[in-house]
Amino acid sequence: EDISYEVKIAAFNKITDLNLINKLAIESKEPKLRLEAVNKITDQNILYKVAFEDKYDNVKVAAMNRLNKTYPSQLTKLASDFKELNLKLKAVDLLTDQIELMNISQNNDNWDVRKAAFKKLNDNSLDVLTREAKDPALVLSSKIRLGRISWNEAFSSKDISLNHVI
Repeated sequence: EDISYEVKIAAFNKITDLNLINKLAIESKEPKLRLEAVNKITDQNILYKVAFEDKYDNVKVAAMNRLNKTYPSQLTKLASDFKELNLKLKAVDLLTDQIELMNISQNNDNWDVRKAAFKKLNDNSLDVLTREAKDPALVLSSKIRLGRISWNEAFSSKDISLNHVI
């Protein structure tokens, strides 16, 4: 505890045992050291645990960034598992995998999270949703985003059932 941060980091950088690095990422009392450890972790379960349980948002986000690069399905899981909306939205914000974003758009239990994921979908993913989504509202909004139909066209018919439009 009397050792300076620089000395701790120098000592940490000499560690090659991944089990010890994983342990430090979870158990160290020093947030900066946990952050350094996150950058060396390769185990997706440890990254998930750090992202989900750490007290500090910067450590959580670092773990989420690592998940996004190598295990995006774990980031999708965090978008559901986090209790705090801001963390759910941060997970979606970091996510780039289109399949995972489509999954969140269709299945997340929070409307704001689904909407955030939907906004990140590219045209190919939207096209897939127009054919495969089970929710008629999702199919319609995908068609509108793709420019295949306008809101006015969708609701101008005397028969305003979504099945007519879709």
